[in-house]
Amino acid sequence: ELFAGGFAFEYSMEAANAEAASPYPFKQFGKQAYGIGYFSPQECDDVNTPCEYNPMPSYYFLQNAFNVSVSNVTTLDDFQVSPWREGRSACPENF
Repeated sequence: ELFAGGFAFEYSMEAANAEAASPYPFKQFGKQAYGIGYFSPQECDDVNTPCEYNPMPSYYFLQNAFNVSVSNVTTLDDFQVSPWREGRSACPENF
């Protein structure tokens, strides 16, 4: 139910970047609206006013995409390096 790490560009909308094209609560398309959710109410600070995370549709799309079982993944123990990839690559002249 939760994402942690680099699955998405932004976990939450950055109001300073997104609000010009997509005002709060970010329901219309905006080029800077990278987040997969937003916090409400708008003036929440999680100290005096508790925040609630509101997932956007892209949150659920990612949740579904990462909720699949992949059975044909090569493990480190099974990985074989191709001979042409062994060793160091040559640096260009005058590099």
